[in-house]
Amino acid sequence: MPSDPGFDGFESHGPGLMFGFFAFVFFVLFLLAVGIAVFRVVRTRRMALDTGASSHDALALALSGTVGTAAAYVKSPTERPAEPAPRTAASRIEEVRSLQQQSLITEAQAEQRIGEILAEI
Repeated sequence: MPSDPGFDGFESHGPGLMFGFFAFVFFVLFLLAVGIAVFRVVRTRRMALDTGASSHDALALALSGTVGTAAAYVKSPTERPAEPAPRTAASRIEEVRSLQQQSLITEAQAEQRIGEILAEI
């Protein structure tokens, strides 16, 4: 069978050329895989942030699985719990006194905390 005089084939250049070719292909595929992974994480994180998840939850969702899987678990605006009403100074002082009565904090700590609460008013 006649061969092309302009191309000797990989065999005539030794194993170095063959290794270089496969190393190049592996490198290109590796870069492609890294690029796809970064794209998926960024896209999923942005999707989670847009629906109201915290930055920490969004990153956890992005790293936990595929875009579709993470999107299924992202909080929708109707699922977010309502923010609790701000507590009054009186209720906070009662809580401090309760902690003191249970001996969880000292009298000095209780007085200091009550002073801080009253200073915020």
